[in-house]
Amino acid sequence: MDIRILKNIPLKIESKNILKKAGYADETQSSRRINQSIENFLTKADKLIKVKVIYAKVDLGDISGNRIKINDKFVIASKILKETLDGCKSAFLFIATIGAELESDVSKLMREGHSVESLILDAIGSEAAESLTHSFCRTLSDEVNSQGLAITQPFSPGYCDWDIEEQKILFFLLDGEKIGVKLTDSFMMIPRKSVSGIIGIGQSDLLGKKDLPCLKCAKEKCSGRRRGKLSFTS
Repeated sequence: MDIRILKNIPLKIESKNILKKAGYADETQSSRRINQSIENFLTKADKLIKVKVIYAKVDLGDISGNRIKINDKFVIASKILKETLDGCKSAFLFIATIGAELESDVSKLMREGHSVESLILDAIGSEAAESLTHSFCRTLSDEVNSQGLAITQPFSPGYCDWDIEEQKILFFLLDGEKIGVKLTDSFMMIPRKSVSGIIGIGQSDLLGKKDLPCLKCAKEKCSGRRRGKLSFTS
């Protein structure tokens, strides 16, 4: 299995998204101090964020019932993921992180009593991790598009009906510690601002007709719920 590591991935971090993650509906609800703090911390965060992605292409074997076989050896179970990967003969497994430095500064600010600043920097970290995943998907999309193929939305352990315990399969195959990401006994990732998952590869005419898996998920109040069609445009 050809395992690759990417480091130079551009991020697009938008202030309006940071405000939402920090609990503000829009700029009209935030003070001038908050808005200025976001701009200041964005400059600081640029030096703290160290993006890394480890990934590999795997074969998908029998996809039946709620089970998907990876490399003819490992089996993962999820009805919604199975529906997402229908028609895919292969997939990318990945682990992505923005590193530990920003998270360390968030904790330091909180210890020093700067709760608002800590919240803002943490929100920037969340937005950066999300942007990293999207940028990585655009990279993969460009790679497979030249072959007449397309990719699915990334799907992570813990999403919908995919048991987070199966995170261990991704870490066994990829070894997240090569990019500084560890898995805890409760299958959470350290640093926290990390993302893992699977991205299916299939014919573009087939995948282009698929709705986002969120529409099939029962967790309607999920903060990460998305609607519409899949898109990895800038």
